[in-house]
Amino acid sequence: MARFRNAATAAIAGSCACIALFTSTPVYPADRLAISRQDTAPYRRSYQFLAYGGRGHLPADIPGDDRPDLVAALHDDAETWLRAATP
Repeated sequence: MARFRNAATAAIAGSCACIALFTSTPVYPADRLAISRQDTAPYRRSYQFLAYGGRGHLPADIPGDDRPDLVAALHDDAETWLRAATP
Protein backbone atom coordinates (compact mmCIF):
# COMPACT_ATOMS: atom_id res chain seq x y z
CA MET A 1 0.00 0.00 0.00
CA ALA A 2 1.14 3.49 -0.70
CA ARG A 3 0.40 6.57 1.33
CA PHE A 4 0.43 10.12 -0.02
CA ARG A 5 0.05 13.10 2.25
CA ASN A 6 0.50 16.83 2.04
CA ALA A 7 -0.71 19.70 4.22
CA ALA A 8 -4.06 19.97 2.45
CA THR A 9 -5.13 16.38 1.73
CA ALA A 10 -4.56 12.77 2.61
CA ALA A 11 -5.36 9.91 0.25
CA ILE A 12 -5.17 6.14 0.27
CA ALA A 13 -3.69 4.72 -2.90
CA GLY A 14 -4.21 1.01 -2.56
CA SER A 15 -6.36 -1.54 -0.88
CA CYS A 16 -6.70 -5.25 -0.36
CA ALA A 17 -9.43 -7.62 0.68
CA CYS A 18 -9.77 -11.08 2.13
CA ILE A 19 -12.66 -13.03 0.67
CA ALA A 20 -14.31 -15.06 3.39
CA LEU A 21 -16.83 -16.89 1.21
CA PHE A 22 -17.20 -17.70 -2.46
CA THR A 23 -20.23 -19.43 -3.94
CA SER A 24 -21.07 -20.52 -7.45
CA THR A 25 -24.66 -20.20 -8.56
CA PRO A 26 -26.12 -20.90 -11.98
CA VAL A 27 -27.52 -18.04 -14.03
CA TYR A 28 -30.81 -19.88 -14.24
CA PRO A 29 -31.94 -21.08 -10.79
CA ALA A 30 -33.47 -24.28 -12.17
CA ASP A 31 -30.09 -25.36 -13.58
CA ARG A 32 -27.73 -27.55 -11.57
CA LEU A 33 -23.99 -26.98 -11.44
CA ALA A 34 -22.22 -30.26 -12.08
CA ILE A 35 -18.89 -29.77 -10.31
CA SER A 36 -17.36 -32.82 -8.66
CA ARG A 37 -14.73 -33.00 -5.93
CA GLN A 38 -12.34 -34.39 -8.53
CA ASP A 39 -12.86 -31.28 -10.68
CA THR A 40 -11.69 -28.95 -7.90
CA ALA A 41 -9.13 -31.24 -6.22
CA PRO A 42 -6.08 -29.89 -8.14
CA TYR A 43 -6.59 -26.37 -6.81
CA ARG A 44 -5.78 -24.71 -3.49
CA ARG A 45 -8.57 -25.35 -1.01
CA SER A 46 -9.07 -21.64 -0.30
CA TYR A 47 -9.69 -20.92 -3.97
CA GLN A 48 -10.94 -24.23 -5.39
CA PHE A 49 -14.09 -22.97 -7.04
CA LEU A 50 -12.66 -19.63 -8.11
CA ALA A 51 -9.68 -21.41 -9.69
CA TYR A 52 -11.94 -24.02 -11.31
CA GLY A 53 -14.12 -21.31 -12.83
CA GLY A 54 -11.05 -19.44 -14.07
CA ARG A 55 -9.35 -22.63 -15.22
CA GLY A 56 -6.67 -22.43 -12.54
CA HIS A 57 -5.13 -19.09 -13.40
CA LEU A 58 -4.60 -17.79 -9.85
CA PRO A 59 -1.27 -16.79 -8.33
CA ALA A 60 0.05 -19.12 -5.64
CA ASP A 61 1.03 -16.26 -3.34
CA ILE A 62 -2.42 -14.85 -2.53
CA PRO A 63 -3.63 -15.08 1.09
CA GLY A 64 -6.13 -17.74 2.07
CA ASP A 65 -7.10 -20.08 4.90
CA ASP A 66 -4.60 -22.60 3.60
CA ARG A 67 -1.78 -20.01 3.77
CA PRO A 68 -1.97 -18.48 7.27
CA ASP A 69 1.55 -17.11 6.82
CA LEU A 70 0.34 -14.89 3.97
CA VAL A 71 -2.77 -13.83 5.89
CA ALA A 72 -0.62 -12.86 8.89
CA ALA A 73 1.77 -10.91 6.65
CA LEU A 74 -1.19 -9.07 5.07
CA HIS A 75 -2.53 -8.14 8.52
CA ASP A 76 0.93 -7.07 9.71
CA ASP A 77 1.42 -4.85 6.65
CA ALA A 78 -1.98 -3.25 7.16
CA GLU A 79 -1.28 -2.61 10.87
CA THR A 80 2.12 -1.10 10.05
CA TRP A 81 0.58 1.12 7.39
CA LEU A 82 -2.20 2.28 9.73
CA ARG A 83 0.25 3.07 12.54
CA ALA A 84 2.45 5.06 10.12
CA ALA A 85 -0.57 7.05 8.92
CA THR A 86 -1.56 8.09 12.45
CA PRO A 87 -0.20 11.56 13.28
